[in-house]
Amino acid sequence: MVKLNGQPITGWVEWEVDNNAHYQADTWRVTFAAAALPIAKNAAWLTAQADLTVELLAGFPADPRAYDASELTSFIIGRADDMTFDPAKNVIELSGRDYTSQFIDAKTTEKFANKTASQIAQILAARHNMTCNTVPTKALAGTYYQIDHATMADERTEWDLLVWLARMCQYSVFVTGTVLNFVPQLDPEKGDKYIIKWQAPTPECASPTANVERIRFSRNLTIAKDVIVIVKSWNAKQKKAFSVTARATKSKNKVTRNSKVPYGQPQTYSYTIPGLTHQAALEKAQNILADISKHEMRMDSTLPGDGILSTQTLVQVVGTETAFDQVYYPESVIRSLSLHEGYKMELRAKNHSPETTVTI
Repeated sequence: MVKLNGQPITGWVEWEVDNNAHYQADTWRVTFAAAALPIAKNAAWLTAQADLTVELLAGFPADPRAYDASELTSFIIGRADDMTFDPAKNVIELSGRDYTSQFIDAKTTEKFANKTASQIAQILAARHNMTCNTVPTKALAGTYYQIDHATMADERTEWDLLVWLARMCQYSVFVTGTVLNFVPQLDPEKGDKYIIKWQAPTPECASPTANVERIRFSRNLTIAKDVIVIVKSWNAKQKKAFSVTARATKSKNKVTRNSKVPYGQPQTYSYTIPGLTHQAALEKAQNILADISKHEMRMDSTLPGDGILSTQTLVQVVGTETAFDQVYYPESVIRSLSLHEGYKMELRAKNHSPETTVTI
C-alpha cells in the first residue's frame, strides 16, 4: 500500500525502501503509472505539488482483496525530495527520506551542556512534533565536550549532534515512523535473532536448500590479522601524556583450529585524542577496535519479504559448516514490492569473526 499525504492512492507499480544502520536517513522511492492514477490526483495534479508526504506499507492481510492499513506494516514515512516524469514511459517517480530529514535539515548552535544525552534527544524530537523512545542516560553532555574537546560554537545539524551523542554513549539513534529512537546498541547475547539456515545437499535431496533466494559471504583478510588500536592523549589535570592499547587477536575454535595464522604484521591504527582520562581512553580504544573489526566478515542475501527483519535485528547464519556461521549486524535492509517481482528483501550485514578476542 502507498499513502500520499495520509490517504491511500492507487496507480503505483513498484516501491523500494532502504533502511540502513549508517546513522543516515532511510530512503525510499515509488513509481506510479500516470495513466492509472485516480482522476482527482492525476499526473497534472501530482506533478504540480510542492509538498508531498509518502508512507509505504506491506504485509500479509487475511484477505488480499479486501484489507486496510491496520493489517500492514509501515516501513517508512517521509517527505518527497525529488520527482521525475518520463513521458515516453508515462511514469512518475517520487523519492525521498524518512523523518530523519527533519533533524538533518535543522541547524543548531546549542550545546545543552547541562542536559543528558537522552534529554537532548527528547527536546529535539519534541521540536519536530515527534515522540522519543529512549533509555535515560546519566552523564551531562558537558562532560562529553570535555572528553572529546568538541565545540558547538559553530552551526551544525541537529542530526550531527544526535549522532555524536549516540557515539559517546554507545547508543544507536534512528527514526521509525514519527518516533526518534535513542537507545543502547544491540547486544549479541540478548534478544531474538533472525535465523538464516543453509542445508547442504543430502542423499535424499541433491540440491542445497535454504530459507533465502541467494546468499554470499566475504572476508577481509587484512582485518583478519590481529588489529591493534593505540589511543594517545594528554590529561591537563594530571599534566602528563599517556597511551593505551586495545588488540583483537585470533583464537582457535572448532571451525578454525586447523587454520593458519593470517600472514603479515598486525594492522595498527593510532589516534591522538586530547583531554581523555585513562579510563575514557580505554573505552575509546575499545570502541574504535570494535568498529574496525566489524568489517571483517560480510554477508549479502536476497530473501522473501517479511515484516520481521530490520537493521535492529541480529542475524544468525547456521548450516554452512564454515567460519561464516555466526551472528551478523545488518547494515542495510532494502525492501521492494512490485507487480513484476513481488515482495523481496536485500540484506547486507557484517561482523568480526567469532574467533576474535579483544585484549587491553
